[in-house]
Amino acid sequence: MVNECEQYERKELIKFDDKFFLVSRVLLTETTNDWETMIFASNSRGEIDNWSEEYVYNGYESIIDTVIRFIGKDRSLSDVEGDLD
Repeated sequence: MVNECEQYERKELIKFDDKFFLVSRVLLTETTNDWETMIFASNSRGEIDNWSEEYVYNGYESIIDTVIRFIGKDRSLSDVEGDLD
């Protein structure tokens, strides 16, 4: 049986400061029925290197907003490589 939240999962691979990160956003339908967005260190193929998240946000926000918060105020989105549709 497929976990219902997998239907609402979205992942994006980004490159920032010569490091790769996987941005994952899921709808937690079986617990809180709310969104959770996490960023993990990964390799260039999007395989997670370390399951200790670099960033977490609970609630809905776009992938672009997640990345902007993650990179900080002193940086711009142009510092990030990746498809952020």
